[in-house]
Amino acid sequence: MKNSLPHGLGRTCIVLGAGATRGSSLAKGGAFPLPPLDSDFFTQIQRIKNRKYHIYISRLLKYCFLEFGPSWELSMEGFFNHLWYSKTFLGRRKIWIGDRRKRSGPLPETRSRKYKYVDDVFRQVFLGVLEESLFGEHSGNVFDQSCIYHNALARSLDPDDSIISFNYDCVADVSLANYCQRWNPQKSYGFQPYEDENVDYWRRRGTRNLSSLVKLYKLHGSVNWQQKGQSIRLTQKPYTRMNSDRDFFIVPPVLSKELWMSDELESVWGHAASSLDNAASIIIIGYSLPEADALATELFRTRSRRVNRQDIKKPSLRYLISVDPIKAIRKKHRDIFRSSLSQQTRILSFDTLEEFSKYLFSKDQQFLNDLDPPTNYLKIT
Repeated sequence: MKNSLPHGLGRTCIVLGAGATRGSSLAKGGAFPLPPLDSDFFTQIQRIKNRKYHIYISRLLKYCFLEFGPSWELSMEGFFNHLWYSKTFLGRRKIWIGDRRKRSGPLPETRSRKYKYVDDVFRQVFLGVLEESLFGEHSGNVFDQSCIYHNALARSLDPDDSIISFNYDCVADVSLANYCQRWNPQKSYGFQPYEDENVDYWRRRGTRNLSSLVKLYKLHGSVNWQQKGQSIRLTQKPYTRMNSDRDFFIVPPVLSKELWMSDELESVWGHAASSLDNAASIIIIGYSLPEADALATELFRTRSRRVNRQDIKKPSLRYLISVDPIKAIRKKHRDIFRSSLSQQTRILSFDTLEEFSKYLFSKDQQFLNDLDPPTNYLKIT
């Protein structure tokens, strides 16, 4: 990976969490919601202005009020784990919200003609908060706006570098499509998507037949993925709801992921494990290793076990770089990779994505040009 560090990073694996999107230069703030973190998802959705999402927001908040009482406090992970356990006790049946009574005649604009699954309502709300926090009330063509920090990362990636993302958004995808010569959506996601014109939409720079590609492993799915039979199809305009509900393939943040794990996603997780094993340096941006995501935590924890077996002994990491404003989270990053550290490992910590980018890409003239004129970019919180 190209950078301004005194010692080379070598093959690099970058881990992106929700804080990487919160800290992006696209994050609007002010009059709009911020890209949601697990802890403040329900706070951010109440700031959505676009009226096409209001019926879904009202229904979701009403469901939470009825389930948890007037003073409820809930994270997104807590909400989905509650929903998952509720379904388990109900025999895996879907849970409805809305008015079950039949009505005749026209309904007010604020009422739907049928009640919906909680999962479906959540999806539309989640789409709304992503769209408005990154692009304002209307997203339009996502390639017209991109994060300058993610762009700098995309330009710096070498063959066989990889990104592991726990984010549903397409901030990294857009930067790779616009700025990475070794990006090919037909192969770079870790599975082969359904072949149609949408693959070309995400390719952007034309067909890449290079033997070594940059990879983007999205372990929880993505808003630009859609289940099509036994395969996954890429979709255009990932944040736009248009005149009907948007369906997209994501894995909810629950303790057990077996119900949602498709063959394609199992392949993605396997490739992600290999990329961690083979990385000379690891960069973690805005990922807090949440307790609710036990499978992801084990993915990182067992990295040291896999690479330190006697038959495949590998050298320690060159760099472990943590980007997060919370010291306790940066310590978690060090602890989980402690068996891969040595006296030679350089450990760097940064509070914000902006600070990290300025340090790592100080010789990238295009990145420096993108920073001018200076603006007040939001910190990861």
